[in-house]
Amino acid sequence: MSTRCFIAKKTNGGFKGVYSHWDGYPKKPGVGWRLRKDYTLPSKVTKLINLGDISSLRKNIGRKHKFDDHEKAEKNDWTTVYHRDRGEPWKDVKPRSFKTIDALQSYAVSVGAEYLYIFDTKKLLWKTIKM
Repeated sequence: MSTRCFIAKKTNGGFKGVYSHWDGYPKKPGVGWRLRKDYTLPSKVTKLINLGDISSLRKNIGRKHKFDDHEKAEKNDWTTVYHRDRGEPWKDVKPRSFKTIDALQSYAVSVGAEYLYIFDTKKLLWKTIKM
């Protein structure tokens, strides 16, 4: 069973974010804990979101690997993403932009997210919203 979440960052025009499928809960070793521990620089958060939708988040963004090669991903602590690692069509998994927090939250609910994580690029902090 998965705990889905949505990861976003504030932008000048609103928010930009991606869906994440596994371990979306806030506590260790979940996505919320991982974001607060390893994704605290705006450049790394931007790189993560620019990958598109995520299957599993790990310490490192990593490199292209076979989607089913969990052993390699775990050994290298690499994030697994749908486009790069499974070849999903970019149009289906690309990052999404939202003008308002309401639009962002509505979309997160529509994809079954139990948590929404928003990175404030000015304060360098993650906000957690339970859906």
